[in-house]
Amino acid sequence: MTSWQEIAKAKRESVLNSIPKEWILDTIPTPEECPNANIFLDGYLPDKENSITHSTALGLVNKILNKELTSYEITKAFCHRTAILHQLTNCCSEIFFERGYKKAKQLDEYFAKTGKLVGKFHGIPISLKDQFNLEGIDSAIGYVSLLNKPKKLEDTSKLAIILENAGCVFFCKSTTPMAMMADVTNSNIYGETVNSLNRKLSCGGSSGGEGAMVGGRGALIGFGTDIGGSIRTPSAFQGIYGLRGSSNRLPYCKISNSFEFQPVLSSVVGPMCQDLNDLKEITKLIICLLYTSDAADDMQCV
Repeated sequence: MTSWQEIAKAKRESVLNSIPKEWILDTIPTPEECPNANIFLDGYLPDKENSITHSTALGLVNKILNKELTSYEITKAFCHRTAILHQLTNCCSEIFFERGYKKAKQLDEYFAKTGKLVGKFHGIPISLKDQFNLEGIDSAIGYVSLLNKPKKLEDTSKLAIILENAGCVFFCKSTTPMAMMADVTNSNIYGETVNSLNRKLSCGGSSGGEGAMVGGRGALIGFGTDIGGSIRTPSAFQGIYGLRGSSNRLPYCKISNSFEFQPVLSSVVGPMCQDLNDLKEITKLIICLLYTSDAADDMQCV
């Protein structure tokens, strides 16, 4: 019988092996040598990629529209930064860059043929907390027992469908503490995720991996969940914007959780962003798309 330690180790190795070999660091600086992951990344990555990752999401959409950048170029820049950021902070629970590249190329082909964008966030890479279900990918939320049980198409989170319809590109998911009931992000699967601004400190929780991801500009927009501070704490710790909206304001349908269907303290979905205007616009977009479709009837399934 395989022990839980072996299962967890295999998962960590699988995530690391999902990173292209040419993006694996020969030596990872210690937190004492380089506490701020952003400073390391900005010095390590090419200038063109830094100019992309230091933009805003809406600014990048305009560059796609003006044919200054492609979705593929943008996606590759964020995948590269995320690959290095993960090695510095341990922020990713799942990495699926090839899936992101495939979607980005489809968006580029659509734009080349029609001259139109799929949606307001056409071609923008979006990261997701591990709770969000995507076809073919685990949503283990820190439990070893939930590893190697990939979600089916019908399990896909409603929010993921809405975001994909708006042109967003998914390429990774981020770490959580086991059961997500903690203000630090540490689990038996991945160990500890650290702060992207100061690797000697905690990234917060429970959307801590997402906080480290967006704080390190592995993505400009990510999504977490919150009951008692799970978006707000990591956002504060990493100096980014986070929104914990009212219950049921954004769709929680088909999002994995430890306490499904409990009505007393409802967990809510919210964006985590580097730019305040990006946060406003992605929230507005979701609400508009939700209430102009048939999704409103089943937006709160758990």
